[in-house]
Amino acid sequence: VDECGVCDGSGIADGACDCDGNTLDCAGECGGDAIVDECGVCDGSGIADGACDCDGNTLDCAGECGGDAIVDECGVCDGSGIADGACDCDGNVLDPCGVCGGIGEDLDEDGICDFLDDCIGEYDECGVCNGEGESLCWNGVYECDLTDCIEAPSNYPDWDLNIFDFEFNGSITSKVLLDGEDVVSPGDLLGAFINDDLRGLAMPLGPIPFGPNEGTYAFASLIYSNEIFEENITFKFYDHETNEVYDLSETYDFNVDMTIGNVVTPEYLNVVLDIQVSVPVNQGWNWVSMNIYHDDMSLNNMLHSIGENGQYVKGQYGYSDYYSDFGWFGTMDTMNNVTMFKLKMHIADMIESTGVPVDVYETMFNLPAGWNWISYTPQHSNHINSAFMGLEDGVANYMKGQYGFADYYPDFGWYGTLEYLQPFAGYQLHLNTPAEFCYNDVTGGLASVHEYEDRESSI
Repeated sequence: VDECGVCDGSGIADGACDCDGNTLDCAGECGGDAIVDECGVCDGSGIADGACDCDGNTLDCAGECGGDAIVDECGVCDGSGIADGACDCDGNVLDPCGVCGGIGEDLDEDGICDFLDDCIGEYDECGVCNGEGESLCWNGVYECDLTDCIEAPSNYPDWDLNIFDFEFNGSITSKVLLDGEDVVSPGDLLGAFINDDLRGLAMPLGPIPFGPNEGTYAFASLIYSNEIFEENITFKFYDHETNEVYDLSETYDFNVDMTIGNVVTPEYLNVVLDIQVSVPVNQGWNWVSMNIYHDDMSLNNMLHSIGENGQYVKGQYGYSDYYSDFGWFGTMDTMNNVTMFKLKMHIADMIESTGVPVDVYETMFNLPAGWNWISYTPQHSNHINSAFMGLEDGVANYMKGQYGFADYYPDFGWYGTLEYLQPFAGYQLHLNTPAEFCYNDVTGGLASVHEYEDRESSI
């Protein structure tokens, strides 16, 4: 009987593990079902789902197991993706507006697309797109709107210079002195002239930040010419504080590329205090007065320009006749700055004279009650109520000139056909009581050259 209980049997067959013919599985279990998988693992699960080998690798986009080829952002296997600088797979780039492949622009490169940009360019300091910025007012102050500039004074020069008319230039740095005092301040002007032709124009430079003239102002003038030398330069100075134009005494010879003076050692230009006046007088009677002073205030000196065209002059307390072989002679031989005179002319002419402007606030009128023949001392016209600010209320009641009159009304002031008092005109003032006053000089008392319009005597 064999091991399987079979008489004369062959026993367990070769390779079997029991009498039933079972064999050992990979786990050593007789009749078990464990097998070695495709990866050589007993009772293993084999290659995982989605894998391409026993190591768990997967196929890449090129079909290679365990390969590293991938599909890029453009859907290309093993591609390089969006190119550097591009914004999409077609190679487009962002436009300035941030649109991929767009056609927008940002011409001013401010990072704002032009169709969204309120200003394609730059804002100036006034907030205006591509504006010209602040404009220079007459007094050296910059404003965004010239209408914001304070009104220029009545005597402000209208000097205008086109520098492009000239080939050469040179510089002079200077200060202006009046009676030895530096008078340069903002709002002033310095004009340089050659044969009365404007060749240079400067506003004050400053305040100077260093040196012996620190805190003051100077004129840095470029002077222009088409000649390299042998042209004589003269100067005129406009003083904002007095609203007057002055001649300056110094002159220079122009030389191309000259550099004269600097803010440490400037040239000094001095105001000529004497002024020239030209006053028209009509045929017949003229009411005149003088607001300039001369060392020689005689009639023959002050009226020398009219010569024998003058016939007769009288003041409130004297008179003179003109004699062709002698001059003026009579009980009045001089003029003054506080009295009106009546001048009779054979024919119309021009009183031309030179002198120092009257100091308006130092020229006092001490007048008795009744009628007084008075002058007008300021260099500029002024409204009668402004001119007589220094005259106490109710002291005067009536004033007349050659062309009009005014009454004084308490609680109102002067009113009538005489509204403005004029330089070189004469007036008659009636006072209720004695009075002492000086005129109110609305714009200052100095000048350089004065010309007055002819006043017709046909009224």
